[in-house]
Amino acid sequence: MKIAYILFDEITLLDFIGFYDPIKNIKTKGYMENLNWDLCATKKSIKDSFGLEIIVDKIKPDLSDYDMIVVTWWIWDKRTSIQYRVH
Repeated sequence: MKIAYILFDEITLLDFIGFYDPIKNIKTKGYMENLNWDLCATKKSIKDSFGLEIIVDKIKPDLSDYDMIVVTWWIWDKRTSIQYRVH
């Protein structure tokens, strides 16, 4: 199973980690060894709401390659948008 975590500027990392950590444990504890994920964004790095920079694995990947897409909390305004297309 392949998961895409969609990250963006101003993300609240607690929202992301709250989902990421239990999913990570499914793999690291041996329950699902073929579980993989990518941190994805529209650029090479994002900054959380306090300025912590995170380097992502994939920039604008084709999301149809993933079995699950995770987008944690989203504040929709003029500053934030994801430009993805899923075919």
